[in-house]
Amino acid sequence: VRVEPVSIIRVEDRYGNILYESHSRRTEALNSSTAYIMTNMLQDVIDRGTGGSVRWRFQFHAPAAGKTGTTNDYTDAWFIGFTPLLTAGVWVGLDDQALKLGAQGTGTGTALPFWADFMKTLYDSLGLPKENFRQPPDVVTADVCIDSGELATNFCPNVARNEVFRIKDRPTTSCHLHPGALRRGSKVTAF
Repeated sequence: VRVEPVSIIRVEDRYGNILYESHSRRTEALNSSTAYIMTNMLQDVIDRGTGGSVRWRFQFHAPAAGKTGTTNDYTDAWFIGFTPLLTAGVWVGLDDQALKLGAQGTGTGTALPFWADFMKTLYDSLGLPKENFRQPPDVVTADVCIDSGELATNFCPNVARNEVFRIKDRPTTSCHLHPGALRRGSKVTAF
């Protein structure tokens, strides 16, 4: 949601009577299906990518998504991550850009450990539920042949499993490069 910024939220007199109150316009910045698909991509950063140590090293297993970042000259490193309940960001860097963090000064190596430790500690100490991100009704999953981009068959050697699509954008034809029966579970499913 995009909220139009205002400089004065409310004016009250000395008795607490409201003399003026702003009403910011709110508009949808990103629809729920696009937001879910982007979140799914960012979950891969933690589940299979540069943020993987969140799982195996720091043992934080709540559904989470995020992005590492490192400047080309290793002066800044960051990690921004979120769960369905919380969002947190960590920046590690130096004010003096002449100083460098060094080759180990990456988002993965310096910022992500702080984020993972913070989130694990918070979830464990507060007993927060490990809720999944809510999948909108117009989003479906399918197993897809990486080579053709079509629904995977039993003969597709490279398969992306449970890829997410808006219903209107989902693949509907079986792989023409590797014809045969659809893979078990490769039918398009909605939740």
